[in-house]
Amino acid sequence: MIAEYCKTINFLFPNWDVASQDFLQRKKQTFGTEEPVDYPGLLYLSDFLYFRDRLSTLYAEFLSPPPSMTQLLNDRRNVLQWYTFWFAVLIVFLTMVFGLFSSVTSVLSTRYAYQSLLAALDAQASAKACPPITCGNTVALPTPR
Repeated sequence: MIAEYCKTINFLFPNWDVASQDFLQRKKQTFGTEEPVDYPGLLYLSDFLYFRDRLSTLYAEFLSPPPSMTQLLNDRRNVLQWYTFWFAVLIVFLTMVFGLFSSVTSVLSTRYAYQSLLAALDAQASAKACPPITCGNTVALPTPR
């Protein structure tokens, strides 16, 4: 049981991991500062007899998705999933920005088209109100400047 305990401690708090060592120093624990005791290369869940159930619970919890949105934003256990999430956030943001830009330009385009229609109708109405200058039977059009 003592050998399995040492394997479990070395597995959960490896001495080569800086974050684990910082955590142990903050908690004032010294059991992770020694060299690993009989640390094999690969560990399997079947290698543990006494702590198998607890380690499988920890493993299932490790694989579960983060419970809150803030943890989801910082969860880097699966790097590909993390980059995919942030890429999707970027795409949604750019879609909203370009959609807003497109809406504003279409509203301005409609406004200017309506203003040009009003200007054309006003020019047509003013042309009907003021007949061209006539000389006898022929119509003399003003010369362009």
